[in-house]
Amino acid sequence: MENEILVQILTELKGLKQGQERLETDVADIKQDVTDIRQDVAGLKQDVADVKQDVADVKQDVADVKQDVADVKQDVTVLKQDVADVKQDVADVKQDVEVLKQEVADIKQDVADVKQDVAGLKQDIVGIKQEITVLKQDVAGLKQDVTVIKREIVDMKDDIADIKDSLEEVRSGTNALIDWADRVEHIVNVPLR
Repeated sequence: MENEILVQILTELKGLKQGQERLETDVADIKQDVTDIRQDVAGLKQDVADVKQDVADVKQDVADVKQDVADVKQDVTVLKQDVADVKQDVADVKQDVEVLKQEVADIKQDVADVKQDVAGLKQDIVGIKQEITVLKQDVAGLKQDVTVIKREIVDMKDDIADIKDSLEEVRSGTNALIDWADRVEHIVNVPLR
């Protein structure tokens, strides 16, 4: 009779040991999952830092473009004043032509030269205006890129929050397993850890 009880106890202990081995395997798997998640979180942190640097670079580029646009506008203002000055010169030359009839031929040539200069300046102004239009389009594109990056950063923050929640669930599950092992150890008085 005592032998049967001993056999039964040994069988139960063997079953508990097998259960313990399975639990140890499960805990090892969970620990590995936690390690993997920590590595993923570290990678995400680096990605977020890189994106932040990219955003800072884009902001600086936008500031530089704004300054370039301001410089071009200033140049356009100066050129407009130059055109106005040239027009005034043309008017003065015409007045001199009326006064100095004996030099009409030379003055006409001068006026023709000045008109050609004015035409060149007008063409330059047209080109500058086109460049300003291109710069404005570039700035608009950069603003869109910044908006996209901001949305991506928000999505990354949400992903990080989800990972933190998952880590908390893993911790809770691990604590529950430890509590269960402690209870089994107390019942059978056999160390499981």
